[in-house]
Amino acid sequence: MADTADSPITLTLPRSVFEGIAAALEANRPPKRPVRLGLLKALVGASGGMLDFEKLTESTTTKTQVASIEGVENAPARTVIHEDIHQEHHCSTIPRLPLPTSTARAAIVIVGCGEIARNYVHCILHAPDFVITAVCDPDVASATALASIINAHQALVYSPIQPCFVAKSLDEVLEIPASQRRIAVNLTPTHLHYSTTTKLLVGGCNVWSEKPLAETVEEAQKLLGLAADRSLELGCSPVTFWGAAQQTVSEQVRNGALGPVRLCTASVLCGSWMSMDDRLGGWRAHRRYQVGSLRDVAVYPFALLTSLFGPALAISARAAGRASLHHSQTETAELNARQSHSSSPQKASDLESSALDPTHNVPWAGVDGGKENVDLWTITIDLAGGITVLITSSLSLSAPAASDAYTLTIRGDKGIISLDSLWNGGANITFIQEGGLEEAGRPQSLSLWMPHAEHPNAPPHPHSCDWSLGLKLLASSIDARMCAVDDPSMSMHELPRDSPPLPNRTFTGDHGLHIVDMLQQAEKSADAPDHPALPLTTKFQWPPPMPPQSQICSVKFCGHQMSMLIFGTMRLANVTQPLDLLDAAWNCGCNTFDMGHVYGPKVEGILGKWLSSRIGTGRGSFLRPPAPGRTLTRSDVILIAKGGHPFRESKEGARLKQEDLSRDLDESLGRLQTDYVDVFLLHRDDPKAFPKVGFVVEAVVALIRSGKTKAWGTSNWHMSRVQTAIAFCDEHKLPRPVAVSDQYSLATPSRPVWDGCCHLTEESAVFYDECGIRVLAWAPLAEGYLCSALARSEGTQCWDTQTNRFRRERLCALARARGLTVSEVALAYALQSGAAAVVVGTSTISRLHDAVRATSLQLTASDVTWLKDGTSHT
Repeated sequence: MADTADSPITLTLPRSVFEGIAAALEANRPPKRPVRLGLLKALVGASGGMLDFEKLTESTTTKTQVASIEGVENAPARTVIHEDIHQEHHCSTIPRLPLPTSTARAAIVIVGCGEIARNYVHCILHAPDFVITAVCDPDVASATALASIINAHQALVYSPIQPCFVAKSLDEVLEIPASQRRIAVNLTPTHLHYSTTTKLLVGGCNVWSEKPLAETVEEAQKLLGLAADRSLELGCSPVTFWGAAQQTVSEQVRNGALGPVRLCTASVLCGSWMSMDDRLGGWRAHRRYQVGSLRDVAVYPFALLTSLFGPALAISARAAGRASLHHSQTETAELNARQSHSSSPQKASDLESSALDPTHNVPWAGVDGGKENVDLWTITIDLAGGITVLITSSLSLSAPAASDAYTLTIRGDKGIISLDSLWNGGANITFIQEGGLEEAGRPQSLSLWMPHAEHPNAPPHPHSCDWSLGLKLLASSIDARMCAVDDPSMSMHELPRDSPPLPNRTFTGDHGLHIVDMLQQAEKSADAPDHPALPLTTKFQWPPPMPPQSQICSVKFCGHQMSMLIFGTMRLANVTQPLDLLDAAWNCGCNTFDMGHVYGPKVEGILGKWLSSRIGTGRGSFLRPPAPGRTLTRSDVILIAKGGHPFRESKEGARLKQEDLSRDLDESLGRLQTDYVDVFLLHRDDPKAFPKVGFVVEAVVALIRSGKTKAWGTSNWHMSRVQTAIAFCDEHKLPRPVAVSDQYSLATPSRPVWDGCCHLTEESAVFYDECGIRVLAWAPLAEGYLCSALARSEGTQCWDTQTNRFRRERLCALARARGLTVSEVALAYALQSGAAAVVVGTSTISRLHDAVRATSLQLTASDVTWLKDGTSHT
């Protein structure tokens, strides 16, 4: 953004994106009013970060198209949008993906293009195998704007691709061929959910609905029956209980960390994240299309707790008072006038609701339909096993601190576990154990058992979650049904009781029906004078929580499954909470740790402390178990040690005598508090000092025979020396090297990164693969150069070449187009073009999660070729 208010903002974008954004701007321009900067920013976010704000510069390669933003506070006087019509060869067209072929996932229709649609669309656009084929809204301008963003993104990702169809009615949606509307996403206002979903099911669409599924139990039951009769699948939000933090809590509860659970408390106080203007204006206006905090936000703890513990037995509620915020008639008139310019689809006549009144009380669609809404709800729920739940919800009231606003606390006989945000997948988890450990009574932070789903450049929203997750699971449910039965038309609802369990059973709508039952009974209880506990009339087939599936892929290595992400420990001593970081690595599926004698005693000492405190008992009970019902053991961890590195300031190239190698390994084993390592790598080579490689091989084989290491390998050895070592091993029937650890990344260094280092070449990669030797790539991000981070000063010049700059540009472009982080794509490139595993050393859990996701990211052959040389693979 420009430094002064008088300077313009320049947006430089590719032609295809430019056309979509220009159309979106025009579609959203109010009559006789300038384009607002807020809309422009929203488009930037929703487009996946394809636009870069920078100072206006003179250029003959751009064409000015759109201008004039006026009267926007703290904004430049004008905005200029440029179309980049000059494309260098090094940053040519990003490779397109073929269209998805899965019948369940190939075609998504968005029904309702209001505020929440932007969050759904952003996540769907960056989800594998999904294509949005149509949008529908009576407000054609809003639908057109959303379709323009969709078209701009999908044109960058898929080829060939048809433009997203804009429909102004459901009748137009249902005229689309069935193959182009496999799943419809119902994002209409709450009171339209039932009628909209009914029409979509009758028209043959599988449906995912925003919450709640319907307004009454009777309506929800009709929807489930209709879906079953037509062999269609029906799902409903919220799905935040499938988040990483929520599933981690679920597994802790199931593993007995809390003992018998007695009490759960939750609060959803939204005033903590809404500004006063939002509370009195935007969200109050939005509540014309909701039914208050009970149905809008209390459903989140409803869904989470019933997912954890099964169907509710009874519920009672009090609507303890009206919203406490009031403002004058003049303020109300101003706020309503502001809403008249909104591009929200709800302004259409058939979606209109009552206007705001001076006290911000809106109609409550309760049991008798005529009461005024109340903002503060207190709810008590009885769950199976004698568990009591207490929930407080409000859209306007605030907690003492933002971190206290959306909390969940579960209390058991053995301890207490808390989430600081019950709906954010990346929430912080705190555990307090009562007795048994030295940490008893003190809060302990628990790391996630799976990576939190990140969506870079997503539209702002207090929920940090994957809005497309429900669609992914619904699609899996459809695919599972079609593959599991002989008759593909048979619905999951029709499967016999003894049929094998199908994945994601929750997403057939039964759970959504139960949530509607809870809402309806809560309203009845609040309406009764004595607020009785009313029994629930519905149940759902309670599924066990989704198992914590590691997103780290693995490869066979030394008789074990080695994670393709190896945790590098070189800078572990600089981490503030190193044990927590190691916990996070293990919990995400990283079972392999790389260390070196030269890294110093502190680094190996930290890893040794982690191993000794986590194996068998103690804190290890809070780690993800290597197998159900089993705690961590030494054999579950793969330790890769390195020795033979020359001492600092030494003129030696390597220390490869048997006594040196034995001393290095013995000292490492002592610091690690273990009897053996799985692999011992020779950290450096010195052909001049050790011309006979057989001498070195015999020295390291002696360590294998002593039981101090199970296998050996090399690090930073030239391929010719490894070839000679292999030949010697074969001749003398000695164990071959099992791994080599060389530098490898998309960026090629112009000189050795460190003295005596080697980087992987195409020739050496082919040779090692033919020999069955695993390549463990270090510095796969080129020491941060590929992520635009500052590389260490002495190594900057070895990375900063013209070829590497062009590669980094293409890397960033591909990451933006696919909605990924740069590090995800860079690591995936290394894994799919030469490395069996990557050694990643990081000090933050968020970057660790990026690396975890990279191991399961699939690039196409065209992607890999284009990233390397800018040409497409055919």
